[in-house]
Amino acid sequence: MKPVVTQAGQAVTLTYAGRATIKPAYALAAKKYNVFMNILTATVLQLKNEPFSRMVVHIQGSDKDISSSLEFLKGEGIGIERLDPDDF
Repeated sequence: MKPVVTQAGQAVTLTYAGRATIKPAYALAAKKYNVFMNILTATVLQLKNEPFSRMVVHIQGSDKDISSSLEFLKGEGIGIERLDPDDF
């Protein structure tokens, strides 16, 4: 079943690996850039003794704040993939 997104914002996949998984980057980005992040789906695995996480989140806020929060997450070592709204 696909998650349903009915509100404006941006859906992205966040990919964390290794040490990036232990930082509270997701919470810090939400607080620092005044965005709301809703986790639509998440997977956490242990691969070769390294934690790995992939989350699909819907981010709401101004376009500027969304972009700034995603840049912050990239700087924390988190992979970002913007998703096409038509996929939801």
